[in-house]
Amino acid sequence: MAALRDDGVGTGCVRVLHDQSTGVAAILVDGRGENVIAVAPGANAGLTAVMVTDALESLGLSGTDVVLVSHEIPADAVRAALALARKVGARSIFDPAPADGLVRGIFGLADLVTPNRSELAALAVAEAIRIGRPSPAGNSFERQARSLLETNAEGPGPRLGIVVTLGPAGVLLVAREGARFRSVAIPAVRIAVVDATGAGDAFNGALAEGMVTGRPLEVATRRAVMAAGLATMRSGARDGMPTAAELERALAV
Repeated sequence: MAALRDDGVGTGCVRVLHDQSTGVAAILVDGRGENVIAVAPGANAGLTAVMVTDALESLGLSGTDVVLVSHEIPADAVRAALALARKVGARSIFDPAPADGLVRGIFGLADLVTPNRSELAALAVAEAIRIGRPSPAGNSFERQARSLLETNAEGPGPRLGIVVTLGPAGVLLVAREGARFRSVAIPAVRIAVVDATGAGDAFNGALAEGMVTGRPLEVATRRAVMAAGLATMRSGARDGMPTAAELERALAV
């Protein structure tokens, strides 16, 4: 919390659960900089929908804001955050990691969903099984993303689109434009990867910053791809993330 405050992040809404331990992630990194993560959620699992709603309401959440939510908290807490954002007109980004147990009634409340390739497949296959349709798994990330965006028996999909993070292959943005979808492939930055830990977090943070400062979705996504690439150049999760100044310098090259 002290480190967050040093970076100008408000911690006034943080809830401390004294009867639970702090969550921890064990991260293994291979020779290519790729990681495998095992998480013990600890106090994260104690976050409730009421806590989330109280915190966001105390901040005066409005239509000018962007709410960023990950699935490392209980589904009810995720739903509460996304539902309140939708209610007040704020835009929302949902990182469905981990993807287990997610249904359209939750991720469909988001404006933008940002799965990686395995999370996208898990969401698409699980939904196909629930509604009894052929699985869109295959090898087409675009087809899987569109299956989650299209309205079906479980309800509407995300309002703005889906951004699939593909590691060294970059990102696939499938954006909703009225009744149609537009797909844009955005290449990754060519760099020497040291440690991919935290790259997804850097991507989502930069994407939220780009949206809240009024940048078009594709522009915000391209900035986020650069931020994620820079985050892989140093070891560590939070410690490896680029500063705003580093991101601007990289984008100016």
